[in-house]
Amino acid sequence: LRGLITALRGQEAFYSSQAARAIAYSEEAFALLPERWRYARGGALMFWGMSLRATGQGETVHRRLMDEYESLLGKIDAYTLRILLTICFNALETGNLEQVRQVAQALLEQATQSQLVILQGWAHYFLGVVHYQWNELDAAAHHFKQVVDRRYVVHVQAARNSLIGLAWVHRARAEPLAAWQRVELLCELDVEHTGQVREDALSLRAELEVSRGGITRALRWVDAYAAPAPERLLNWLQDPHLAKAQILLAQGAAANVQAALDILRALDELAQRAFSPGFRIKLLALCAVALAAQGKAGAALAALTQAVELARPGGFIRVFVDLGPAMQTLLLQLVEQGNAAVTVRPILAAFPAPHTQTATSQSTFGVRAANTGMTDPLTSRELEILALLPERLSSKEIARRLGIAPTTVKRHTVNIYGKLGVNKRWDAVIKAESLSLLPRR
Repeated sequence: LRGLITALRGQEAFYSSQAARAIAYSEEAFALLPERWRYARGGALMFWGMSLRATGQGETVHRRLMDEYESLLGKIDAYTLRILLTICFNALETGNLEQVRQVAQALLEQATQSQLVILQGWAHYFLGVVHYQWNELDAAAHHFKQVVDRRYVVHVQAARNSLIGLAWVHRARAEPLAAWQRVELLCELDVEHTGQVREDALSLRAELEVSRGGITRALRWVDAYAAPAPERLLNWLQDPHLAKAQILLAQGAAANVQAALDILRALDELAQRAFSPGFRIKLLALCAVALAAQGKAGAALAALTQAVELARPGGFIRVFVDLGPAMQTLLLQLVEQGNAAVTVRPILAAFPAPHTQTATSQSTFGVRAANTGMTDPLTSRELEILALLPERLSSKEIARRLGIAPTTVKRHTVNIYGKLGVNKRWDAVIKAESLSLLPRR
């Protein structure tokens, strides 16, 4: 009983971001728990291993976990498979996607053989994350769906994050209705488990509002969400603080861009203290977008170079593609400068057809600076639509290019006309060129 209590104290310390205490409690629990209590010992080992990684001892703990795994004769009991689960969590935090794939595949095969459904769920979840980041959307959807279909018998966090992963897949495929349905199912699951919708679900709902033109509704959530960023030792797919920063960037006003940058820098400090380079990739990529919006070209490319370097070993793609045309522009500039070309080109290949003006870095930063100086700046979505107006595309063609509804395009176009003080498409193009919001034809 003392061993179980101590193991639970180790878990509580881990989730309270107290890695040293979590290590001490887990080691004490491991010494107290009987050898035959495989499940409980596996839990203590998990939080010991994840806590050691969070103190910068990732290589050491990986070797020790692998040595322990290889020393065991039976590979299908709860204790042994939790070694593999711990390796998956740690490898994802460090950004080693290939290691996650290999270990999660072994975990899936062995958990299936032993009929340990909870561990099967975790294996499918990790495989879904890997395939999503590699832009293999069909494979990602398959693995996430395996967890969602068994959401009442797998671990609730595996189920929740697989629902989020499926919503991400639908968003990447420009299937907004399907993405919305997944979020609603996530909200229902939260209410069933806790009686209220969790903040990451609300943040994803707000992000989807932005993608369908509901920036005002999304900003209501931003204004309501004031929780300080916790120093977490484990990060999930959807982070509310990251979502808040992205929505502020999408709105585009100078004050909101600076607020987003402040959030991102604070999170980056926490991620560095928790030795989580995997989480830092998206933070630095978003910092690059924010700095570009402020017209700070050099700082933007420096942040993006860091993000690309961290992403290179794991082969991350979607973390960049999901940031849209602004990121596409920055990556094109990085290639033009000859920086990380081998890493960047596969990422650029995953973007939709590029907008013609994104090939020139000077025009992009000029647009951001000009827009910031307007009395009523255009939102990021309005800038995307404005950039397509000179291409003689219909509203339906623009909608298809951006993955939104034609009615949304028309609504944004009306807003663009109002902000530019014009009534016709080509008047908007001419006015935008005179304001440096579009490069001159």
